[in-house]
Amino acid sequence: MKLAMAGAAMVLGLMICPPVVSANVTLAPLFGHGMVLQRDLPVRIWGTASNGEQITVHFCGQRVSVVADKQGRWECALQPLKAGGPFSLRIDAGNQLALDDVYVGEVWACAGQSNMNTPLHDQVPNNQEIVRQADRPLLRIYRHAQPEAGWVKSSPKVASDFPSVAYCFGRDLQIAVNVPVGLIHFPENGSNLESWLSPETRERVTQHNPNHRSGLYPRLAAVLHYSLRGLVWYQGESNGDTLQRARSYRDLLSGFVQDCRRISNQPELPIILIQIAPYGKPQDEPGDSPLAEVREAQRRVSQETPGVGLVVTTDLGEQNDIHPHNKEPVGVRAALIARAKVYGERIAASGPTIRRAIVSGRQLALEFDHATGGLQTGREDLHGFELASSDRRFVKATAQFDGTRILVNIPDGLMPKYVRFGWSDFPLIDLRNAAQLPTSSFEVSISAE
Repeated sequence: MKLAMAGAAMVLGLMICPPVVSANVTLAPLFGHGMVLQRDLPVRIWGTASNGEQITVHFCGQRVSVVADKQGRWECALQPLKAGGPFSLRIDAGNQLALDDVYVGEVWACAGQSNMNTPLHDQVPNNQEIVRQADRPLLRIYRHAQPEAGWVKSSPKVASDFPSVAYCFGRDLQIAVNVPVGLIHFPENGSNLESWLSPETRERVTQHNPNHRSGLYPRLAAVLHYSLRGLVWYQGESNGDTLQRARSYRDLLSGFVQDCRRISNQPELPIILIQIAPYGKPQDEPGDSPLAEVREAQRRVSQETPGVGLVVTTDLGEQNDIHPHNKEPVGVRAALIARAKVYGERIAASGPTIRRAIVSGRQLALEFDHATGGLQTGREDLHGFELASSDRRFVKATAQFDGTRILVNIPDGLMPKYVRFGWSDFPLIDLRNAAQLPTSSFEVSISAE
């Protein structure tokens, strides 16, 4: 981990702490008036100064001194802090800096591509009521796209410009944990996942493709070097443009998770993935689907990787808009996952997740986790199920409820090896639990009875 921190620090140095010969002490842009620092973890503070200058940081009774290196870069760490505020942070060197209205609480990063960027004023349903109730001074947002604004307190005056998913996530989280919450928002519209990977990971998982650059990795490294609790990640649409790219997404996403945990020096950094929403034309017959491949990669990484959650959005898509407007449920569901998986609340936070598929006579029994209270659908009947033998030629199959299971009828002559559900760019499916949380599309192999 020391090597990981050194690598991250090097990236930070190149990006926001260029070598200096003689200069006043400065802080990295993320540090400013009104900021939120992470509770219960060591808090890294860094910036620039003159070569060899001693810098002393004072905060909440702690006093930490460090000397700037030959390039003028410095970094220190405060011992874990308890939630509270407002506090003042003072830095003494050749000059003095003072930051006021500083709080300690929970800090989350929110990033991805354009669906993480949609502001509340952009036709988000119920946006006027959301903004009207935004008087939440203990919720603060730092936006990479507007560094000059610094950390902005939530209020009805400014909330209409806040990113919808991040704000609704932070709002519900702050209410639940009852401490200050800070959000660092840094998406990039249209970005593919390759551009966020470290050069080492990109080279390993993209097979040395020279068209894939790590242009956004320094931004990711800088933010994740700031001590924080976790990351909410909404990205994938740009990797679903072709079937080939979509099928490589699982390896990319696994590599991305590893990068984030290495950079942050947190091997179990919580990451909440937001599944890409349905978009495009419904498919009348079974076939390939790039967007379904991306969703399946997101589902599998979340199931296979401890500490990674998944917000399912199969009920929130819009056929003609890759940027669905109903963003509030996305943020709400992300907060549910954080509250359950990170903060230990005993609440329903997941829709039904497929556990296994077993052949029983001429039916296939699908068993689900998170199905307490039974399975439901708002449609007249269950559909969206497909079966295939070892040749992977999928055919439609009918199904019916059986308590917390679903029984899929096996067509005559078929020896099924695979079952999938909602396999389409725009699946017309509705399967949820008693908490009204939806099921992801999926593909699984069939187990022996």
